[in-house]
Amino acid sequence: MTTGYDDVRQWDADALDTSATNLRGRRDKLIGLQDELDDARKLPDWHGPAGERARNSLGETRNNAEILIAELSAVERAMQTASDDVSTLKSRVANNDSLAGTYQFRIAADGSIVDDKPADPPPRSRVEAEDRAEARQHRETIRKQLEQETKAILATAKNIDSALAQVMRLAQERKIGDHGANTLADARKNGEIEAQVIEMEQALRDAGLLTGPPASGHYRQWLENAVRRGVSVDTIKQMITDHHITPDDFRVLDGMEEIREDEDGDGTFKSYFLMPTNISGDDARSPVATRPRKTRDCPMAGIASRSRVAGAVLLVAALTTACDTKAQFAPSLPPAAGFRVDDGVLKLWTGTPCDGVTGLRLIFDSGTAKSAEQEWTAPRPGVTVEHMDLLRTAGGSAPDTGDPLQVRQPLPADYDWTTAASVNFSVDGPVANGARVDVAQVLRESARHPSGSYLFGSRGWLDASDVQRENRRSFLTVCTPDPGR
Repeated sequence: MTTGYDDVRQWDADALDTSATNLRGRRDKLIGLQDELDDARKLPDWHGPAGERARNSLGETRNNAEILIAELSAVERAMQTASDDVSTLKSRVANNDSLAGTYQFRIAADGSIVDDKPADPPPRSRVEAEDRAEARQHRETIRKQLEQETKAILATAKNIDSALAQVMRLAQERKIGDHGANTLADARKNGEIEAQVIEMEQALRDAGLLTGPPASGHYRQWLENAVRRGVSVDTIKQMITDHHITPDDFRVLDGMEEIREDEDGDGTFKSYFLMPTNISGDDARSPVATRPRKTRDCPMAGIASRSRVAGAVLLVAALTTACDTKAQFAPSLPPAAGFRVDDGVLKLWTGTPCDGVTGLRLIFDSGTAKSAEQEWTAPRPGVTVEHMDLLRTAGGSAPDTGDPLQVRQPLPADYDWTTAASVNFSVDGPVANGARVDVAQVLRESARHPSGSYLFGSRGWLDASDVQRENRRSFLTVCTPDPGR
């Protein structure tokens, strides 16, 4: 069914938001049953085959609960995203309708432009005739502008509708999994990631960059990895366009031995693939199986000589790996953002302004069993972020200052972020890099440095003059365009 312009006029962002909020509340109540499910399965005093069958049955119940949580999370995420997108789109519709009315045009239900201006009487002079000709020319320019914006609105509406419908359909068909989650909380995170992968896949289809059956295998793993690392869909589109990447290109990895490394010890793995000796030249040169352009902090050099790669001529990192941020689209300098704690509040300084921010995320102890995250969102077209109060050391978010960025997903109520080893920071909206900082160092050293100095990861404590001098020289602020590209 085609979405018409009048349909978009009637879309209700608040109703979507309310539904998402209700769904989130019910999901969180189910997550609260984790301890009961775990305790019920123990049955310490029930021995024998019957007891074992009961434990297996309860284990299956918990697995089903994890899948249900993943499904609910995926749908909730998709509905919330659709609500934000519809709110922005309705503003565009209102502005478009207002412009049309100002010049006596009307946009019909099907999106066609209707001219409601009465016919002019015959001109009474040459000057009046020239004025009317100029006015007609201007109105024709407005008509074309209305046609272009209406077409863009309908295309955006189709994308919003398609993305939400796809998540809803997959949930209804029970095709959203928990990706091996061991807890209900992990299932929630995996469900949200699933929704974002589906949205990214749908965006690629809408852009004509992906056709055929649903994404699977290493191609889907690549999309999932991009979501987990905060890579924007625009970046993925650019990669696909520049390198003509298709799902078939990833088949070169099928059957290769995958090697995972966790060199940072944070549970975030980097995957590598052993290239066999009998691989063809064309496969070896494919964009998926070629060496990354940037190898900074990406363990490529020297690995091929290790004894465990006997029988292979080369160890390559694929686009599906966690090394993707250090690969073809890797920054030429290490990115960093500044953090400090003042008066019991964790503060952020991006170093340079980040424009068009629609989301901001902190992930503590990423990739570990203790991982926890908080997310802020803002409606499109986004806001400018440079300085921001994030969290209280005593727990909870920093006081609300009326900033358009609002907490969408808070940290768990009983979570103490000050005990975390590290925090990963990322923004949604602009082209940006992520950053990471040592939490203990921020807490321990903030009082030793002036209020204008922030800890920029391995770059140390920097003030405004330091950032101005070193940005693009020894590091990049998260929203600074990479001079190496």
